Amino acid sequence: MARAGDPIDVPWTLEASLKDTDVEETVDRLLHRPLAFQLLRPLQRRGRWVRPTHISVLSLLVGVSGGLTWIFGAWPVAGVVGAALVMLSVLLDCADGQLARLRGGGTHFGMMVDAMVDSVVGLFVWLGLSVASMHEGLPTWIHWSATLAVLVSTVIQLGLYDQYKERFEAGCHGRPATPPQAEPETAFERFAAAFRALAYGSVFESVQGATESVPVPGHVFRERFRRPMRILSWLGLGTHFGFFYVLAAVCAERPEWIVYGAFLGVVVVGNLVLAFGVASWKRAETSVAETAPDAVSV
Repeated sequence: MARAGDPIDVPWTLEASLKDTDVEETVDRLLHRPLAFQLLRPLQRRGRWVRPTHISVLSLLVGVSGGLTWIFGAWPVAGVVGAALVMLSVLLDCADGQLARLRGGGTHFGMMVDAMVDSVVGLFVWLGLSVASMHEGLPTWIHWSATLAVLVSTVIQLGLYDQYKERFEAGCHGRPATPPQAEPETAFERFAAAFRALAYGSVFESVQGATESVPVPGHVFRERFRRPMRILSWLGLGTHFGFFYVLAAVCAERPEWIVYGAFLGVVVVGNLVLAFGVASWKRAETSVAETAPDAVSV
């Protein structure tokens, strides 16, 4: 029997499974989500028992396997196989959220599971590439300093992208930028909340500005903040994972190059994009604050 919000006689569409296009990562929108949607299509009629959380767990297993392949496998084959596994994990990570949207929306528990899966897979991806790229030509302390810089930069970039995304969606729909959160009830929810606070708490606190106090109509907010949001969307998880699995595949014959590519791509280029995006957002906030009476009357 078909359920409300998931009619079996209405074909699923890619568009219905996507997020707001202004916050969607370009790499996800053009590559990962279309491929993930193809994985989901058979589930509308023949896999109704499959839940987004099931896909999240599968994404975890596949992603961890990719990281372990890079650590213990024989390169160059391990580089290509691990890249394929990490890419599949990314597709599954996209698919769980798309399935939830196609079925009328996800649950708070499912979102926390997804966040934990992303964190664990990300750790194994980083560890796998860090171990695989070790070589005699680079002192160990420099190697691990560089890879640690990649990890820290990645965490900061992901945290800020997620926070600015939440603020953008809230502003476009007239919601508070920091809505009250329900108290965690289960042990898992408490653990997930503590993990999120530990990983991103200081990052989230740094995102403050005029948009929290100046009322702006949703369509005006979207117009003013679309450009900085599109810049910041290049710092999301799908983009980082995509860069890492492409880097591993390209450097499969010379894995020692990975550390240099990761440092250049994440620490140098990624942080430049972050600085440019944040500066663009601050300029938009200043513009909104200066023209608030006119914006509100639109």
